Amino acid sequence: MRHRHTPWLAGLTAGIVTTLTVISAQAAQPYELTVLESTPGFFDLPLRNAVADFAPKLNLNVKIITVTGGGGLATEFEGGTGDVALVAADTPLRLAQANAVPGGVTIIGTNMTNMLYALVAKQGSSYHTLEDLRGTNVAITGAGAASEVMLKWALKTKAHLDPSAMRLVPLGPPPTILQGIIRGAVAAGTLFSPALDQGLNQHEVQMVFDFRDYHYAQNVFMVRTNQTKKDADGFRLLMQAYNEAVQRMYADPNYALSTSLKYWGQGTTEDVVKAELDFYTKDEWKETRFTRELYDACKDVLLNSGDFPTNDFPSYESVTQNAPHS
Repeated sequence: MRHRHTPWLAGLTAGIVTTLTVISAQAAQPYELTVLESTPGFFDLPLRNAVADFAPKLNLNVKIITVTGGGGLATEFEGGTGDVALVAADTPLRLAQANAVPGGVTIIGTNMTNMLYALVAKQGSSYHTLEDLRGTNVAITGAGAASEVMLKWALKTKAHLDPSAMRLVPLGPPPTILQGIIRGAVAAGTLFSPALDQGLNQHEVQMVFDFRDYHYAQNVFMVRTNQTKKDADGFRLLMQAYNEAVQRMYADPNYALSTSLKYWGQGTTEDVVKAELDFYTKDEWKETRFTRELYDACKDVLLNSGDFPTNDFPSYESVTQNAPHS
């Protein structure tokens, strides 16, 4: 009896295996995403780890393209380049307010919860406060970049100065700004790690104003709303990979340090890398959601920078309601 039904059972088993294989192949559909990243730095370590170690396990292939400054990235994204943008929150909020991207933009997560920059001057110079920099040239990464927004906000709300009190000079990435400060091409400039830690540890620069004490969604993940409405899975998988990378970094300090040295250890000492890692794990990476609290902090900074339209500011719901859920 058992032998007589064997061919039928074998055929049924083969059919089930074939069906499951097809379903499995469909479930494992590969996704490819291109991420535009604004002026990369140590802060992007979780993204690098996500792309290298966690996205492939989810059948997700991620390519990173770097762009200097949020203004340049906004132009690229508005023109259709990239699927995701990692950029300061002012960029998606500007694009949303201007209706610059057909269908709108959506913020699906955050990379940091505090401001990133510090304003520094050459060690031994007479520049110690924002007020001391009246009438001088001060470097920012790029026109329209977060460094410009932060500086104008601090001038207005902390020093009660008009932003025109100093000349803002776009100099590009932090290493270039650091050299400009050391050579005296500018009186001061906005830096972030690793250039910031390098300059401070080598006693080449002195602190003028530390933005890192203040809450802000310094980098968020922005996507086109039409794309996430059409197919949100790729974006959901990206944030899953990112969150898994963050969790691994907190659970395994050796992994966090080894990858820090791999991606950001060139040209600097291990002590500097450890100092940077300590700062980011304590103050920046724990929260990966774009919360209402962060939105409120961003709104305060942007509206008080004097460089952002005050009418029809995008609501929290309008820029988050289409974010994919895990």
